This record gives sequence, structure tokens and C-alpha cells, in this order.
Amino acid sequence: MLRVRPPARFSVRDLAAHLKKKRIGNRMLFGGNLARHPVFIQLAKDQPGAFRAMGDLAGADTLMRQAFFPGTYSGLTPAMLD
Repeated sequence: MLRVRPPARFSVRDLAAHLKKKRIGNRMLFGGNLARHPVFIQLAKDQPGAFRAMGDLAGADTLMRQAFFPGTYSGLTPAMLD
């Protein structure tokens, strides 16, 4: 059975800002709904048949709004991780 969790009391942007204050690099996830990226918006205007989307891309929109990438680096020391 799928369990639905209550929403967090903070947004992904709040979390990203908090991590940044703690000097933990992060970026919004590149990707998500590529059809909303400027190059694809322009392509749709210039060449309407150049690509097509399957469905409403609601899941991709959710990823675009709510996912982020915490910075990673293989040289992190235990002190840096603390």
C-alpha cells in the first residue's frame, strides 16, 4: 500500500538556501521538463514539428520544481563532511 507523507514545512528552495548558508554547494536539478527550457521554447516557435511531448509532462514539471542536486566531490574529508 502506498503511504502518503505529509508535506514538509519547508520548500526545496528553503532547503537549498539553508545548505548554501552551511557552505554546502547545491543546484536545482538540470533537466526536469526540458520542454520548458528556453532552447526548446524557441525551437517550438521556430520549428513547430521539431519535437513532441508525450502526455502533459506533470511528473517532469514536479521534478523541475522540487528536485535539487547536492554537490558531491570525491575529495571530501571527514572534517568537511562534519
